[in-house]
Amino acid sequence: MDKGEQYNQAFHRHHEAQTRYDYFVLGVTPGILAFSIQLGSNPVFSLRWIRVISWLSFLISFISGLRRLESVVQCRSLDVHVAKIVPSELPSSLKQEREKWSKGAILSYNFQKWLLLTGLFAYAIVHNISFLSLS
Repeated sequence: MDKGEQYNQAFHRHHEAQTRYDYFVLGVTPGILAFSIQLGSNPVFSLRWIRVISWLSFLISFISGLRRLESVVQCRSLDVHVAKIVPSELPSSLKQEREKWSKGAILSYNFQKWLLLTGLFAYAIVHNISFLSLS
């Protein structure tokens, strides 16, 4: 097996792992949102706004994840299109479009990650404070 084949196999394994991770996080996010809404009633009235912040964080994280998947699919579509073109004939507009979608995917990933963590942190605060107020 030559280095080119090894590189292609490593690239495909990385691509499959990244895709699985993206779908896992995207699937877990609405599950966490539904679970936190189901546990709903909070005896500490002044903390309801933190719970709403956590729900909004989960929701926006999910939407950002959908946007990331769209951007990744567009990038891969452009990569396939670019592979059919001779590199010297590659239009600069295609490079710019690929760069735009790539930056969008990175930005969406960062939003998704940080909002999911913010939602988990806010929910943990509300859950722990309401648990402590019951005892």
